[in-house]
Amino acid sequence: MGRWLTVDVPRGGPFTGEVAEYFGENPVSLDSSAEGRVHGFSRERHGNGQLESERVCVDGRATGLWPTWHDNGRIASEKVFSEDGSLVETRTWDEQGRTTPGHSGPDPRIPHGAQ
Repeated sequence: MGRWLTVDVPRGGPFTGEVAEYFGENPVSLDSSAEGRVHGFSRERHGNGQLESERVCVDGRATGLWPTWHDNGRIASEKVFSEDGSLVETRTWDEQGRTTPGHSGPDPRIPHGAQ
């Protein structure tokens, strides 16, 4: 059993809609696009079904908070993008929830203002 992709692409123009990827009967990703550009909400899952990532793009540009999770369900990273798609901040954690050397933001386990 492997990954397969099902896409219904209309003829005559760039694709607008959602593309879902499955592993057997289980969804592993969902991506949205408009006029051939990544646009809207996207989500991926680990092979065990646990949520792996969520992200939002507007007109092909990253925007807002992009979290990822380890396959054990713990947060792995958060990237924050500005409205123009620039990366503003990156926060990373190991599988036990400890911040890692690439972490450039506040530790979510410490209440805001207590750092």
